[in-house]
Amino acid sequence: MAYPQPEKTCAQYPFPVVAPPGPDCIGLFADKAFFTAPECGRVGILDVGSEKIIGSVELGGYLTDLVVDAARAEVFLSDAARNRIVILDANDGKLKGEITVPEFPRSIALHNGRLFVACALARKVVGIDVASRKTAGSVDFPAMPRHVEIQGEPARLAVSFLPATFDPRSLKEFPADRLTYWPNEPHPGFDIKAGPFKDEAPKANSRRGRNNQNLSAKALEKIASIGGDIADVAVLGDRKPAGFVLDSAQCNANSNGPGEYYTPQKASVSNRLYAVDSKGSRLVVLDLGTLEVLQEIKLAAEPVSAQFFGLELFVLSRSGRTVTAVDVNENKVLRELPLPMAPERFMVAQLLDRDTACEFQPPYVQSPIRVIVDYAPLAFEPGGRNLGGGPARAPRGPRQGAAFHLRRRFRRRGARAFHRAPGGA
Repeated sequence: MAYPQPEKTCAQYPFPVVAPPGPDCIGLFADKAFFTAPECGRVGILDVGSEKIIGSVELGGYLTDLVVDAARAEVFLSDAARNRIVILDANDGKLKGEITVPEFPRSIALHNGRLFVACALARKVVGIDVASRKTAGSVDFPAMPRHVEIQGEPARLAVSFLPATFDPRSLKEFPADRLTYWPNEPHPGFDIKAGPFKDEAPKANSRRGRNNQNLSAKALEKIASIGGDIADVAVLGDRKPAGFVLDSAQCNANSNGPGEYYTPQKASVSNRLYAVDSKGSRLVVLDLGTLEVLQEIKLAAEPVSAQFFGLELFVLSRSGRTVTAVDVNENKVLRELPLPMAPERFMVAQLLDRDTACEFQPPYVQSPIRVIVDYAPLAFEPGGRNLGGGPARAPRGPRQGAAFHLRRRFRRRGARAFHRAPGGA
């Protein structure tokens, strides 16, 4: 779903994605398995014992998710094309009813008689009482929710979001044109893992546009001596800052390497090392030859990642919710992009047309540059008031009385962070 073949996409989504013929979502009830064929709006029924298709239901629309309520013998399906939840009888597959929901129901989850629906274009998650078929509550977001699921014990409703893209100059937001911009992530789900978050060892040979140059032991020792908590480093070695080109195949015939190019512009300085101090909220500039500290640049709270693009160094601040652009010639902040939610990772890239094969792409210099941000997942108390539950204590977090960012909650318990699978920008 992340990197589709140009000739096989589906226009049912807000942006084209691979059109899955099915089975896409599967749910079990007794000796039957219900599965969706989203491309044709059909639900198939499989006898598990004989492994034969015993029936199908024509629903139309575009079926994005499916859950089974075994206690009520009902199957719930989200139809993104018609903004509805379809209810089938799990015993015979017959249609029992439907519920109208906000625009583009992308994902659903079931817990204790509540059906939670992530409505992407409406930018909200709604809670539905399955017995009364009525909406019991909802929570609004500044980003598009793409996936909901029940996780952990005690249970939490985890919500992940579509990435956001911004123009790095005007800071204007543009709609995302794919489900994810990172390779090898076809599924929208995620694992929320408890425990302290550990930054990777400082290195400058990461992909996503940094120069492929390993740091010496002496440089690593110097970085460790400047104090704080160094979360990332970026190296300007030959005065040619790198850039990252992203297309549907994660490669480009015009680039120097897979996904990378080097700007024809040159910086007026060279041999600079930029160390991101997440604890001190600063960017430390060092001379790569002498390892002398040349300058410190104040950043928003908890900077965690840095990436060159052209003659600018972009830095992501997680708690501060900003992306900061730093001029590498003057070592000064050019602009700051405020983010509406806590970010998890980012990249800056030129986006080639995702529906055009590599060999037919125009020169990458004609493609727009975008700051791409993945927001951190949020979690709710499924029984909380906002989603139509009982008098459970309302969770706290970035949206008052609505959700809490998982990292903040567990920091109060002594852990340094609460983060999804390791790896960042």
